[in-house]
Amino acid sequence: MKTTGGLRKTRHCGRGLAEWFFVLTAAAYNLIRIPKILATTR
Repeated sequence: MKTTGGLRKTRHCGRGLAEWFFVLTAAAYNLIRIPKILATTR
């Protein structure tokens, strides 16, 4: 998530913005994983 979500440079953006970036990146990462998880459960 550091590479794709832009979380490498969180020192300069403040805690609130860093938390928002983390939630957005985690949600996008989970959306990408859904098809793979569903394929393995079938």
